[in-house]
Order: sequence, then C-alpha cells, then structure tokens
Amino acid sequence: MADEVSVLVPEGVAAGDSVTFRTPDGLSLTAVVPEGVVEGETFIVRVAPAWLDEILQALTLDRFVQILDGFIESNCDTFMLAGGGSGAFTLEQTSIHQKYQRFFESRIEGYLKKHGLGQDAFMDALLVSSGERNALLDSLLVVQDFARFAQMMQQRALEKDME
Repeated sequence: MADEVSVLVPEGVAAGDSVTFRTPDGLSLTAVVPEGVVEGETFIVRVAPAWLDEILQALTLDRFVQILDGFIESNCDTFMLAGGGSGAFTLEQTSIHQKYQRFFESRIEGYLKKHGLGQDAFMDALLVSSGERNALLDSLLVVQDFARFAQMMQQRALEKDME
C-alpha cells in the first residue's frame, strides 16, 4: 500500500542523475532517474505512505526495537543447535518464532487498526521505505519468514560468541 508518485525528468537531467520531487503530503525526496528514461518523460517512484512514520515513531518511543533486541538476545543461542547444517529445526525453535510473531502482532495491531490497515499493507510500506527504518524493517520482515528468522537468530548467537 505504498504511494506511487509520477516524477517528471526535468531538462538537462539524464538516466543515473538525481531528481528531487514532492510527495502528495509535501515531503521533498530525491530519486535516481532510471535507465531508458530521458528528459521530459516521467517515471514512477514508490514511496512509503505518511502513516508509516507515525507508526514507526510510536513503536520506537514505546521501546519496541529494544524489546525485540532483548527477545532475540535471550533466545538466539537455541538456534545454534539447528540440525548440524541439515536445515532441520526443533519444535522449541519453531515455538520461539511463534512467540516472536505473536509479540510483533500484539504490539503493532493497535497502530494498524487506528489507520484501518492490515499487516500486508504495513509490510509493503516498509519494503519501499529506507534510511533509519532499515533496522526495524529487518527485524519485522522475519515475522513471516521462519528461515530468515532462524538465520537472524544464528547470526546474533555468533556475534554474542565473539563478544
């Protein structure tokens, strides 16, 4: 549910150059002109909707990211036992992922309801966002993807071992 903005390539601007444009809610953003688009033509830029920043700010103020980090930290060691490289995972590991999912869903549900949105719209908006949202994006994308969740947990366990 990302917003799409049609951007006109101004005179003297070519593919690979940056162009500044305004979103419907008045934000000034910059995009790179794609290959094959010349001055006078338009291209579409997908931008995160305005409600995304409100939701992310509320989550950040509510210490959501720190709580997620604590959950990951306290459960990551369990994922170092994953099937000796066979790709098999235990019921305990699956249970930890389900807890992560429920935690995410319970924390974000109220914010999404306020804006009349579902998780799919939220995740789609996160995918087109960038910048400081990337850390939260990485944490939230693993909600739906067990393999990615397991990989994140294994990586954190390795980082802990190196500390």
